Amino acid sequence: MATGKRQDPDDPLGQDSVVEKLVPDPAAPPKLKVLIGLLGRSSREGYWRLYTTAYLNDYFEFPGDQVRHHQRLATNQSPLGGTVVWVSAEAEVLRTTSTPAAAAQEFLQGEVARALSPATNLSVGGIGGMRPWLAAVNTWVCTNQTAGTCTLVLCTRVDECRISREANPCV
Repeated sequence: MATGKRQDPDDPLGQDSVVEKLVPDPAAPPKLKVLIGLLGRSSREGYWRLYTTAYLNDYFEFPGDQVRHHQRLATNQSPLGGTVVWVSAEAEVLRTTSTPAAAAQEFLQGEVARALSPATNLSVGGIGGMRPWLAAVNTWVCTNQTAGTCTLVLCTRVDECRISREANPCV
């Protein structure tokens, strides 16, 4: 299995391949934007999308010629796989959310409303307070921040997540 590190007998540590690709001159690190999600084509020529939800209704769109590097995520890093994309800081990145209001209302009256505990003090109309839980269901979240590492996980089912106001809502 590849470790992402270059093997050089004169340098036992080796430089990570991502750094090798993105930082040719350590004295001048590049200015970049980093996006994480499910990579797909755009309807616009020369553009790509990075979907941030399992519903494929929220995405970042960016020009392909501004991509400096990309790296696939393994399914042991995220259940659906995915991709990390580094784009130039000056790249035009557009965010689109395409959830119809009726679908959102129906969703909030279903499993979410039933899953709310009395301790949360939230009604179905209390969308602001429910944001942390919805983010856990719909977006990439960081679940392991020990020793400076971060494992990315996409919660796709209600039973994988718990209602929480913590920064790391996935179980």
